[in-house]
Amino acid sequence: MVAEGISIIICCYNSAERLPETIKHIGLQKISDNISWEVIIVNNNSIDNTREIAEKECQKHQILYSIVDEPQAGLSHARNKGIKSANYEYIIFCDDDNWLQKDYLQIAYNIISVNREIGALGGTGIAVSDIELPYWFADFHRGYAVGKQGIKTGDISYRKFLWGAGMVCRKSALLEAYSKVPSLLTDRKGKELSSGGDSELSVRLLLLGYILYYSEDLVFKHYIPSNRLTIEYRERLFKGHRESNKILYSYFKKADIFRLTRKEKIKLFFSSHIRLFLSYIFKLKKWNAAHENLVIYYLRGFSYLPITKEQRLINQIEK
Repeated sequence: MVAEGISIIICCYNSAERLPETIKHIGLQKISDNISWEVIIVNNNSIDNTREIAEKECQKHQILYSIVDEPQAGLSHARNKGIKSANYEYIIFCDDDNWLQKDYLQIAYNIISVNREIGALGGTGIAVSDIELPYWFADFHRGYAVGKQGIKTGDISYRKFLWGAGMVCRKSALLEAYSKVPSLLTDRKGKELSSGGDSELSVRLLLLGYILYYSEDLVFKHYIPSNRLTIEYRERLFKGHRESNKILYSYFKKADIFRLTRKEKIKLFFSSHIRLFLSYIFKLKKWNAAHENLVIYYLRGFSYLPITKEQRLINQIEK
């Protein structure tokens, strides 16, 4: 059994410039003396002085820390390394550009430690930059993990995902979520902007029977440098989101079915057969044969049309 406490995981790829402010905010945390916590720096193939800066800043702010290396490039691999290295049950994923509000750890602990239904907990991100935010940012801010993740504090499982920035999880749940099937999305790797790992993690927790929770009291600032506020970067970022949606679609459909009652599943099973027959035999565009076939597969484990390798693996993830 994992000890109760908080492990803050910071995954780093050439993070030397960003770490000082991020670690400073962690050092300013106001948290009860009886709550144990630590910082784990995951050095993911950095070629700058990330390790030296991390050591210097953690020592400067008198933070209990450890630095581990993950040679395999990619955010998902770095997170997995951090999870396995964590000494405590509650994990906070703090990106190297996330500045946690001084009560972040205390609020996170107060919420997740008393509600065992919560698999992941998220808060509100506030954008900060050295330049004025561009005119288009308000329309694209969610893609940058900025803004509120719910209308009000409470269960937001209907949303099916939380941002990885500032996400609070249970180590035991994360280990279970990836015990049978490895990650199907690589997430960011170096300068590549592939994504989807946050959503994959969230939906796997849903499939284990946990809920996703949002607290408007959890607040962090998300520092966005000017080179990430260009239209060229924005297009690359959202292209990564679109690419991940190809697999996330199958995850989300599985999650939708998982939440249904037995009666609703039986009704859906028969109605999907009708729609599959009409769309496939009579070529009716009103329904999508591949979609209806996937629903049937997730409900009963057999299909009439080809099923992808990823969809077969996703079907193995369930409580």
